[in-house]
Amino acid sequence: MDYDPVNYASQDSWNQHWYSRCWEIIEKYDPDMFNNDAPFPNEDQGKGLGVKLFSDYINRDLKENNGKQTVVLSLKDKTVNRAAFTYNLERGAADEIKTEPWLWATDLSGNWFYSKNSVNKMSVPVMVANAVDAISKNGVVMLNIALKGDGTIPEKQITYLTAFGDFLKINGEGIYGSRAWKTFGEGPLEVKDGRQGENHEDYSQQDIRFTMRDGVLYAYVLAPPTKDIVIKTLAKGGILDKKIANIILMGSTEKLQWNQSNEAVTIKLPKDIANQIVIGFKIELK
Repeated sequence: MDYDPVNYASQDSWNQHWYSRCWEIIEKYDPDMFNNDAPFPNEDQGKGLGVKLFSDYINRDLKENNGKQTVVLSLKDKTVNRAAFTYNLERGAADEIKTEPWLWATDLSGNWFYSKNSVNKMSVPVMVANAVDAISKNGVVMLNIALKGDGTIPEKQITYLTAFGDFLKINGEGIYGSRAWKTFGEGPLEVKDGRQGENHEDYSQQDIRFTMRDGVLYAYVLAPPTKDIVIKTLAKGGILDKKIANIILMGSTEKLQWNQSNEAVTIKLPKDIANQIVIGFKIELK
């Protein structure tokens, strides 16, 4: 090696090499996201080249877009001010709505690179539901695909991608451009907070998550319901301070039967939910 295999992080030549390589990637490929997956040169060892790179990345974007930021910087260093970047909760989750946006990064293969015998311990339905759970808590989702050497995607991973794509085709209006609501949701499944502890347990129809977009509330049932859907959070006199005008099952023209009481909003079990892993309701407010 041209650099000390043990103490390279304190070598000026290595840190300059690190900066040059990263900047080459940015200039060649113009990435929408720069996700730094490792320690970076700091002020103590590295002449602050990490902060310089990240600042240069953001400033380059601002200059090219008339002062509007269109790119995302993501880091895993939990000690730095999270207002400056999107914290990467790799293979983790949040137990509540986070003040600053965060990133749920997971892998569809069970590894981070292709391995023939890798097994994803997270089932397809749980992966889709985990994604909705993250978004309801001010998170964003990054799915890693482990390609084969010839650039193709293994069938097992295609199954995950297809399921998530099918969900978004029907329910995407409450996902893309959405924001967290007053509360993330309700239900018995407890999601652990922190990195490296993502949920592998099955959700139930009692597990419901909310998002908000353009004054419309969206409610997602994280498992296929088998009986009427009860949403306690939306009871009269609760945190929903507007009246409900209508409830629509996304992707369906079925006219739903529903009512709001002092205990909950109850939606009669829809007929048109075949083959959906997670179902979404559009709740229009007066």
